Amino acid sequence: MKNLSSVFLGVAFILAGVAILLNQYQVLTFGWTQFYPLALIGLGVYFILDIVQGNKGAIFWATISILLGLFFFLRNFGYIPFFWFEEYWPLFILIFGLAFISLFVMKPEDWGLLIPGVVLCFIGLAFASYTMGYQWYSVICRFWPLLLVLIGVVLIVNSIQSRKRLVDHSNDTNASEESAKESTPPSKKGDKEQE
Repeated sequence: MKNLSSVFLGVAFILAGVAILLNQYQVLTFGWTQFYPLALIGLGVYFILDIVQGNKGAIFWATISILLGLFFFLRNFGYIPFFWFEEYWPLFILIFGLAFISLFVMKPEDWGLLIPGVVLCFIGLAFASYTMGYQWYSVICRFWPLLLVLIGVVLIVNSIQSRKRLVDHSNDTNASEESAKESTPPSKKGDKEQE
């Protein structure tokens, strides 16, 4: 599996070199605005290969790279309107929130990842609705305390689950100690008592 990422990097360098040569001889003309979204998507694919090799944490950076690459690809190639930074900056917050949620999906035992994911998605959506001029911004401003309630519920559930795991682990340890005591031959105990 380690060779898979090396092959991917090799192919990426070959394609980049060929594309730059074709651009220099004006066979294929492209600029930075066409290149960097594809580079971000390629970086995301590289992180996905890292996930396949067993590194579940790479999903965080894979999500960020691919979503940013897709956004800039669609924007730079005219599939969505060209927004100015003042209009699309909340998208970065939303993407980071989605990255935390995708990390939670890969590691469902860690509920702590869900809190920043939900909070960042909520903040990103709230600011995006404001910068884009949508009417439901006032509804978000009224009901944001529900986000605090959700965070509290997640913290309580996480605490209960960690206590349950701790109790289960201590029960397993006690059971294994008792079975070890029972397996000790009684003759040895009797010999020690007689001495």
